[in-house]
Amino acid sequence: MAAAISLRDYELNDNETYLVKNVLGFSRDPTEVATTKVHEAILQCADLQEVLQEQPWAVNTIDDTGDSPLYLATDKKQVRSMEVLISAGADVNQQSFKGWTPLMAAVWQQNVEHGSIALGFDES
Repeated sequence: MAAAISLRDYELNDNETYLVKNVLGFSRDPTEVATTKVHEAILQCADLQEVLQEQPWAVNTIDDTGDSPLYLATDKKQVRSMEVLISAGADVNQQSFKGWTPLMAAVWQQNVEHGSIALGFDES
């Protein structure tokens, strides 16, 4: 998007225009991130119970940003959301695209309570 805005004032020949359009076609608009209602509820600090009833399959779904709902709740320091997700079957060992688990996020934040929640519900 920024590239398109930067280029709009330049006069390009047909070949350059074709090339720019093709290259921009490979990029993704950051506002078009695919996510679930569970992820959205966490981002909006909303109640998860109703959303989990509607989308129970999303409890361990990783969105386009690479985060599971539990990782996102841990990162956003939402203790109640973490508890609800774990009770609903969220995998405490599931890694984000970057290889981080919710426990790793809690340790990074030096948050003992979140780490304890992740460890306390770990079934391994």
